Amino acid sequence: MSPSLISANLILFTAAGLFYGMYLVLFCISTYLLVRHLGGPTASNKRRKRGSIFTFMVFLLAILLFVVITVHWIATVYRAFIGFVCTPTTSEAELYFNNLATPAAVIQYALLLLSSVIGDSMIIYRLWVIWTRNKLVLVVPILTLTAFTVVSSVTTSVVSHSRSVFDDPLLKYTPILTLVTNVYCTSFIGWKIWTITRITKLSLPSGGTKLRHFLVIIVESAALYALWAT
Repeated sequence: MSPSLISANLILFTAAGLFYGMYLVLFCISTYLLVRHLGGPTASNKRRKRGSIFTFMVFLLAILLFVVITVHWIATVYRAFIGFVCTPTTSEAELYFNNLATPAAVIQYALLLLSSVIGDSMIIYRLWVIWTRNKLVLVVPILTLTAFTVVSSVTTSVVSHSRSVFDDPLLKYTPILTLVTNVYCTSFIGWKIWTITRITKLSLPSGGTKLRHFLVIIVESAALYALWAT
């Protein structure tokens, strides 16, 4: 058990560093583009004003998500140094990584779940905007997001009093709930854009091509997120 648990944390540390670096680069690029868009000429019509509000909300959520992920990464690095450097023996390292009641482990676990809540909220907000603020289409994702938040709160409470990484009976429900939320939202967003694309293609071929490219980006993003959740 000891080698597998320590190896798992080593893989976690390596993968977290790799993906955080990729995320940091993408975040900087997207932030630059969002700031440039927000700092552009003031919109004169109602449609462009709504687009600016949408961009501003996405920008705020992106900043919040970046802060949460960064603090989570810091907690991951801290636990890795304690486990691999400050523990003299393999058995003590195993006990440290197996103890989820430490403050760093609780923060790491809670922030991981919080980042999922923020990410799901962002895609639900996109769904709401693309479906022209149709509240009916939000029923399912809001229910799954609420269930995810409740389950996350319970699991965080359980983990904070646990001294074993295997004492989390509700762990399997969190990825299922966030996966349902994202598949549902992505499917409805994709279907809406595909419908608009068919209409736009008849009147404006170039516009239809741009929308198809946007649809491909959404589908690929959903596939990556589904892979991460799995």
